[in-house]
Amino acid sequence: MPQRYTNIVFSKHARERMELRQISEDMVLKAIRNPERTYIEDDGGTKFISRVNGIKLHMVCKPVPEEDKWLVKSTWVRGEDDHGNRVDGRGYYRGRVKRSAPRSPSQTHPFLLNEILFATLIILAIVLIYFLSR
Repeated sequence: MPQRYTNIVFSKHARERMELRQISEDMVLKAIRNPERTYIEDDGGTKFISRVNGIKLHMVCKPVPEEDKWLVKSTWVRGEDDHGNRVDGRGYYRGRVKRSAPRSPSQTHPFLLNEILFATLIILAIVLIYFLSR
């Protein structure tokens, strides 16, 4: 069992990954304070794995014993890529997940703009053929 430190701080990288992957600070705190599993890494850091709010959360932390704290180095959700897509163990796309961050309409439905443009071109072609055949 890893040392229990009272303070938890986040590296810049961890904060960026948390924002990108929609992981809240509260989720990380819960996972570190009540991990399901922990692994000691070769560099002396600790990997915490815990299910928080139904999400399998992983994080790598480095103990800072002289300051009685954990430095969170990175966080991720097992089975998701950085954009909230489900992926298998090899990183292959498996579909969307509902918990991903809301995106702008052009990101959510980029095909919609293409479909409207395509339909407009078809209608124009039909109208052009109609008038040319008269």
